[in-house]
Amino acid sequence: MGGRPSRLQQHRARVEPEPSVEVGELEEKVRALQRDLEEAREASREHELLAATAARSEAEVSELEEKVRALQRGLEEAKEASREHELLLERVEVHLRPRRKDVEAAVQSTESVQKRVEWLLA
Repeated sequence: MGGRPSRLQQHRARVEPEPSVEVGELEEKVRALQRDLEEAREASREHELLAATAARSEAEVSELEEKVRALQRGLEEAKEASREHELLLERVEVHLRPRRKDVEAAVQSTESVQKRVEWLLA
């Protein structure tokens, strides 16, 4: 029994690598894979945070775009109201021009009468 290895021992020697060398390499690979896994988990957490931030930003952008559209509508309405106001002012001015001349004539007549009264009273 002490001489030659059995066929099973010979087979294992061919199939199974030297355990001490292989175990060290495998342990190093396991540590490297664990580091890679932790980095991947961290990257996944960062990705989730970025995705959540992006979703919030998209919602804020949509809200701001709606506010801009509302402001643009308000601006257009204000411009239209201003144009209507200008047209009304023009119509009022046209309507009042003849009366302004009448008022100016009445003022001049009143001033003239006042001067005569002052002259008579003097």
